[in-house]
Amino acid sequence: MAGEEQGAAPFEPYLEEEPTIGGWLREHLPTRHDIVPFITSFFPFTSWIGRYNSRWLLADAIAGVTLGLVVIPQAMAYALLAGLSPEYGLYTSFTGATLYWLFGTSKDVAIGATAVVSLLVGKTVNEVLEQQPDQHYTREQVARTHAFLAGCVLLVFGLLRLDWLIEFIPHVAIAAFITGAAFTISLSQVPALLGVQAEVNSKNAPYRVFVDTCRALPHTNLDAAIGVSGLVLLALIKWYCNRMEKRDLKRVRMWNMFCSLRLSVTILLFTFVSFLVHRKVPFEDSKFRILGQLPRGTHHASAGAPDRRPRIKFSSGFIHNGPPSFHPKLIMAILPQLPPTVIILLIEHIAIGKSFGRINEYTVVPSQELISIAFTNLTGPFVGAYASTGSFSGTAILSKAGVRTPLAGVFNGFVLVLALYALTSILYYIPLASLSALIIHAVYNLITPPAELIRMWHTAPPDLVFFFVGVLVAIFDSLEDGIYVTVALSLALLLLRIAKSSGQFLGRVTVYPNYHHSFAQDKPSHDAAEKHNKHQADDLAEAGSHGLIISTERQRPASPSKTAMSQVQPVHQSENDEASVSRLPLARDAFFRLDRGEAINPRLAIISPYPGVFAFRFPNGFNYINQAQLIDTLANRIMSHTRRTTVPEYAHPGDRPWNEPSSPNNKSIRMGPAFDSSGSSPRSSSTAPTSEEELQPLPTLRAVVLDCATINHTDSGAIEGLAELRAQLDRWAAPSLVEWHFAHLRNGWTRKAFAANGFGCCNRSDGTTARPGFSLAARYESEAGGVGGAVTTPPAGRVSNDEESCGSETEVAPGDGEDIEVKSQPSEAAGCPRNEVRRRLAPVTAMDRPYFHADLAAAVEAATRHASASASHSGCVVGFTLK
Repeated sequence: MAGEEQGAAPFEPYLEEEPTIGGWLREHLPTRHDIVPFITSFFPFTSWIGRYNSRWLLADAIAGVTLGLVVIPQAMAYALLAGLSPEYGLYTSFTGATLYWLFGTSKDVAIGATAVVSLLVGKTVNEVLEQQPDQHYTREQVARTHAFLAGCVLLVFGLLRLDWLIEFIPHVAIAAFITGAAFTISLSQVPALLGVQAEVNSKNAPYRVFVDTCRALPHTNLDAAIGVSGLVLLALIKWYCNRMEKRDLKRVRMWNMFCSLRLSVTILLFTFVSFLVHRKVPFEDSKFRILGQLPRGTHHASAGAPDRRPRIKFSSGFIHNGPPSFHPKLIMAILPQLPPTVIILLIEHIAIGKSFGRINEYTVVPSQELISIAFTNLTGPFVGAYASTGSFSGTAILSKAGVRTPLAGVFNGFVLVLALYALTSILYYIPLASLSALIIHAVYNLITPPAELIRMWHTAPPDLVFFFVGVLVAIFDSLEDGIYVTVALSLALLLLRIAKSSGQFLGRVTVYPNYHHSFAQDKPSHDAAEKHNKHQADDLAEAGSHGLIISTERQRPASPSKTAMSQVQPVHQSENDEASVSRLPLARDAFFRLDRGEAINPRLAIISPYPGVFAFRFPNGFNYINQAQLIDTLANRIMSHTRRTTVPEYAHPGDRPWNEPSSPNNKSIRMGPAFDSSGSSPRSSSTAPTSEEELQPLPTLRAVVLDCATINHTDSGAIEGLAELRAQLDRWAAPSLVEWHFAHLRNGWTRKAFAANGFGCCNRSDGTTARPGFSLAARYESEAGGVGGAVTTPPAGRVSNDEESCGSETEVAPGDGEDIEVKSQPSEAAGCPRNEVRRRLAPVTAMDRPYFHADLAAAVEAATRHASASASHSGCVVGFTLK
């Protein structure tokens, strides 16, 4: 270690501190100071309830009442979709409205009954009752126990901060599931809409329901008039309100509110019509199906199935309160049906919260949102609620109504309680066909629009294929299989891309900034072209006077041992373009694929770093999945573009291995295409060269530079594969050792993994390699504080605009023997104050691991510098042609 420090003189040494398990635990385990904030984080309302004021109260009351008027008919319709009595939908929405403000982190989210979750609840209830026919469970018991179990799972996810698990479910799987659910819900409600529910079993697969409905069309009755007219009326109101929002900008909020109330307006209208028709007609003689007197704890038929049970007089209020059933057989029957419901509860709620958070410029906490819906589903079953989550339509209504805090849900709950206790007589006359129309209209927006599918096709064509596969499986089989198949296809494609990623060999391009010229879209005129050529000639003449112009003839690249500011790369120009490129003071090196597989100008000259030096970029990390493919790519490319330094000799030709060429040292390749600026693809080594000038001997292997920008974590299998490749290449280049340089290796644990296998350090067990240089950067210290003073961080380490305006100059002078002091000297003539900040140079990366470089440019420069020095020392510099 002392040697390392001496080698760093006169700079202050910087040695890397390896991460440890104990340090990781100390970083992630909460301390006693974190306990109180951790507990209070479960109750976000404590951060804003103390600032609640009358203006917020008025806005929340208006938004909550508006949402309540919409939720009443919607919640009852969704309860019918789940195969439950309508009041269960009101219980579900009431629980979410009154509890969310205690645990939620979004002011807009409205929790309640939703179409997709109601459909899943209905499917779960049907499955359990079919599997357990001898247990005599009621639909309500199954639904309430199902909600409680889902709440338990969500609570575990929230407490353990496992919200990140939903990121494994791709967007295409969610879109396919929601679209498939929308088709399923719509088709299941069409029989009730047309009054043919007696001839169609809506529990069948969606395609069977569609076929049976078409066959039953001759049996339609008066329900079809109510249902179809209600669906048309809802669509017309929405269309007209959206049209007026664009035309009447002064009353946008009024039209938004009226559009939100279209559900309530339509239900009230048809309820009034039903009242006029049936006010003196017994229920058995009703002209079309109506809700009637709701049952007291007994089964009520869904909107898509006939009801032949006697009706019992309805008692208003919370008549189904009590604990859910915890019978072991019931729990075991529900558990297999639980995953799809939990997934949708997670996805819908967090997606809605994040979306409206971005729209209204605030951030939601996903893990806390899981806790909010967990408590809703845990406590809701005790008052008769089934599974609930965030409602997109309800959230949109709250947001448009100008909600200010989550307390608006309390006012929404008040309206729901009013409906349970004071509006029971009105519920009797609601036509069931109108509720089916409301459900179909509500889920119409869930279908993925064609514009989104077109965007998906342009973004990722495989996703569109997976989308249609998921939708078809959902329609012809089941919703659960649809989401499973889509997730499986997406994960398989992801793993395939990782496993088949072959990596990219990089070349260097010198780029020059241009801040003073613009390029026109149209072709320049003849006069403009002559003017451009004249300015170009003037620029060439001026640059030539400063020694910046190089010849357009073929030359060898400048020695990489020179500094970046003085290095000039040759560029071959065509006959029609006699201009040359000058290296400007701000020029820098960029790295692109040698095979020109990137979206850049195909005429650029992509130059190999140096003969025998290979720069390689990992495309998708480095792990056990893709290590075999990447190692093979590295080995094949390197060994086919370099020559073996030692020629194996055999006593008999039969002793030679079958895969070894007869004369490995006589191989030649056409080096020109690797540096071809015309944009054509490189020709393989087996292609016959066009002239003797293009024949060059293969160079010896010097160094490998790995761009690790995509590697944040790795594993033992990947590192062992790289170590085996190192040993193989060392035998190929023996007696020399191949240098391995690493760029952008930032993660401490990953650096430790590479270092544990002998990478990054100077010394090797089988010899030593030359020590590369290291990068320096300025560290800022207060003049008064000395070395231990306060550190300031100017942006990007550049001179500020004030310093530039004051004409500051930077000089490098010897410091106090520890490092180099960089002082800023302002111009006193300009009247600028003296800079009190002292800047000292210090190493950027750890000096005990000098082969871990700050960036790719530093790694390539270190590799080419040593390769050039080694070639000059051995007296066998390999030339190559630049075409």
